[in-house]
Amino acid sequence: MPTLTNWTSLFPKVNHGSKLFAAYEPRAKGVLAEVTRVGNGKRAVAAIIQLLTAAQARTVVCVPETKSGALGLIAALESAGFTVYSRPEDVARYAQTADAGITEMEFAIAETGSCVQNDDRVEKRLCSALPPLHIGLLMTEHILETIPDAFRIFSRVFDAGYISIITGPSRTADIERVLTIGMHGPARMIPVFIDSLGGNADGKF
Repeated sequence: MPTLTNWTSLFPKVNHGSKLFAAYEPRAKGVLAEVTRVGNGKRAVAAIIQLLTAAQARTVVCVPETKSGALGLIAALESAGFTVYSRPEDVARYAQTADAGITEMEFAIAETGSCVQNDDRVEKRLCSALPPLHIGLLMTEHILETIPDAFRIFSRVFDAGYISIITGPSRTADIERVLTIGMHGPARMIPVFIDSLGGNADGKF
């Protein structure tokens, strides 16, 4: 089934939007997601560069998508001195050893502090699953209230495909019931919420 890009056309008429960020944020932080919110696209790029620099990341895997393209993200990262792998064959080769992966998320779920990612392309799954740091980009307006809200959308979009519901960093407790972070995926998950892709938003973030 072709990938749907206009997820917002299926959002419920009520109970979605930036008003749910206040409910989403504490739940996401409660599962160790490092939530960031910015007012516009320019601040988003600056925040991502700052996050990568603070993590001492040098290599990044990032597939070109709508938001990253609008932000000029890959070019900005390369100008800042990061090595960015974005072609599918390069992502497949370097994702396992990259310092960070950046992907776009379709929407967030306030009820669980989760982010939903449409993973039709294997290179996108590699970006979000293999590097130790995963940065997910999404619009602040794209927050749903509950898990059932999300599944109602899935039922209208997919007869086949691959969806990830990401709730914080990777964790497991299958060895002597001791919680371990980052064993089977990223040890850090940072959702970056963007109020407006343009540079003139009056957001305070």
